[in-house]
Amino acid sequence: NMDMLETALEQLLDNARRHTDDDGDIHLRTRQYGHQLWIEVIDTGVGIHPDHHEDIFKTFWRADTAHTHPGFGLGLSIVQRIAQAHNGYLEFESAVGEGSRFRLVFPLESESF
Repeated sequence: NMDMLETALEQLLDNARRHTDDDGDIHLRTRQYGHQLWIEVIDTGVGIHPDHHEDIFKTFWRADTAHTHPGFGLGLSIVQRIAQAHNGYLEFESAVGEGSRFRLVFPLESESF
């Protein structure tokens, strides 16, 4: 439903905001790619170290073990579950010091929403 999609977007945007400096950029982009809807959140934030790529969707996992950024380590796992509940998926690309791109992908032919 639309409330769940809104929650997923809020989580992705909040995550980007928390990990991007005030002078950085955050972009929200949507597009149709074949029979899929892509919703992307792209930031110029700190990025995610490759050693952590397999962990970021784990519940309660945080790269920030010193807890200098607010949060409980739930956001990305929630987004992933919302995507899966709507026959979609969440993927990402990230480079340390360059930022991240999170992409929600949903099939258009299904009655997901």
